[in-house]
Amino acid sequence: MQGDPDHHPAVHKLERRAIQLGLRGEAIRQYAQEWIIDIEDISDFVAEQRQHVVSGHYEALRTSAESPYPVEDRETADKLQVPQIFPTSC
Repeated sequence: MQGDPDHHPAVHKLERRAIQLGLRGEAIRQYAQEWIIDIEDISDFVAEQRQHVVSGHYEALRTSAESPYPVEDRETADKLQVPQIFPTSC
């Protein structure tokens, strides 16, 4: 199941910015040949979740938790036009 971080399950655009990253080259080879340790058929789960969307009961959807990635580097934060998040002091 893949969600779109820029859209609500009802398909309307959300007022936030998200970056989706992909793999290529050696990383995609390793992903396909080494990093995958199990594949599970979740067709029944997806069908159940789809019924929540069809009926408009979005609060009942079970989806992955998302959180902002902390950008600690000022130059990177400026390029991405996001606030810089400083690491917590020990």
